Amino acid sequence: MGDSETAAALAADNARPGVDLAARPGRITPDELAAEVQAELGRTPRHPKSPPPPTDAPTPVGDAPPADGAPPADGAAPADGAPPADGAAVADGSAPAGSATPADAVSDGAAPVDGAAPVDGAPPRDGAAPAEGAAPVDGSAPATDERTSAPTDRLPADGPSTASTAAPADASTAESPGTPAVAPADGAVPASAGQPTPATAEQPAPAAAEQPSPAAAGQPAPAAAEQPAPAAAEQPSPATPSAPAPADDDTLLGRWSPVAVKLPEGAPGDVKAIADGRAHVQDEGSQLCAWTLATAPLTGPDTTWLDLCAGPGGKAGLLGSIAAQKDAHLTAVEVTEHRAELVEKAVTDLPVTVLNADGRDVGTHPDLPENGFDRVLVDAPCTGLGALRRRPEARWRREPSDVPALAKLQRELLLAAIRAARPGGLVAYVTCSPHLAETRVLVADVCRRTNAEPIDVRMVPEAARAAGPAPKGSPVSAAALQLWPHRHGTDAMFLCLLRKPTNPHD
Repeated sequence: MGDSETAAALAADNARPGVDLAARPGRITPDELAAEVQAELGRTPRHPKSPPPPTDAPTPVGDAPPADGAPPADGAAPADGAPPADGAAVADGSAPAGSATPADAVSDGAAPVDGAAPVDGAPPRDGAAPAEGAAPVDGSAPATDERTSAPTDRLPADGPSTASTAAPADASTAESPGTPAVAPADGAVPASAGQPTPATAEQPAPAAAEQPSPAAAGQPAPAAAEQPAPAAAEQPSPATPSAPAPADDDTLLGRWSPVAVKLPEGAPGDVKAIADGRAHVQDEGSQLCAWTLATAPLTGPDTTWLDLCAGPGGKAGLLGSIAAQKDAHLTAVEVTEHRAELVEKAVTDLPVTVLNADGRDVGTHPDLPENGFDRVLVDAPCTGLGALRRRPEARWRREPSDVPALAKLQRELLLAAIRAARPGGLVAYVTCSPHLAETRVLVADVCRRTNAEPIDVRMVPEAARAAGPAPKGSPVSAAALQLWPHRHGTDAMFLCLLRKPTNPHD
């Protein structure tokens, strides 16, 4: 993923609460499971949401927030009642940011009529910034030639820029050469949102008679500004990958798997259906992969199923529940003894046989014959990069050197699965990793070796909704399903369906 997709994925992960539950077909319906979850949530105090910040509370004097949410220059708040600093950038014909547009705002290059800056040599008003080249007031730092500008991501694509910050009166910056200073009309102080306007009696404005008129110098009077600065809320935001829409508050049902139910918070074991085995905890993406294999169209017999890498038992439990409704039998293989025991617990009272064996022993193990299974699942060991949101510590346990060794094991397991499938049978290759070396590249290589045919997952309606339109590219890329946390709200599961050729020489 690119940087923007990575940022969107992390944001979606941080906002994703709770866990996903799978309602086992024939044991409990998703609606019934959702009702039990809702009942449990009613008994468990929900975490209250943080109240929104008050919008009408007056801001203490001296703490007025900068315009448009921008921080004040140098981290300091503007002085009470101080006018905009000499040299602050303003839009052509617009008022300083955070104040109302005065009726006599001037255009670029024209001197203001009323309230203009004092003539050269005249002392500045109280709180005003010194003129260009003048000595600093009250020990403030000398002005520089640098100007404060608004962040570029808050500016409109076209049109003048508007300064969103004003420097304090005692730390002003100098204006660029050739740009006149602009003061508010009639010596008025710009009003800040939520802050009462200070009394002007303490800061008398210079008399108009003391200011030279532009007309006397032969300068035409400027036209009044007629166009306000564009609102910040109207600025378009950069395009980002679409994040999953939040679930409707009135439903706990999943978006992709037809048996998924959301548990927003609380312990899954407190839900009665989880405690008595009618449902289990399983990521919705993992549920969708198992569901797609179990319901994809298949010609011929459909009674013997195989899960070649079954531990810890989530997919085996769901496949076994569906197999029970179809009068099919599932063989679940797990090479690690303690994980095989977990599978045993997950498939209690289901038509499932658990084997503590190596899935690569197809053809040599008596219970794993070649050409003996109608549907075969290979949920291969992988880097687990698609589940970092649930196991973030894995990013520090994995190295780039792990990928080649895992890809070799994955290839051997997928080849064994194709050997185990009968001619015309279906094989589902699944990983919890989006790494191309573990997904598309590997599957394409096995298809070249075995002539296995990639089958479009869109034959299954639920998978079609998640997959969207088929992308252009290789047959594997066009047929496969890649889930993403920031787009689907699931782990980054990869699924590709393959059909074993009916003729070994095809």
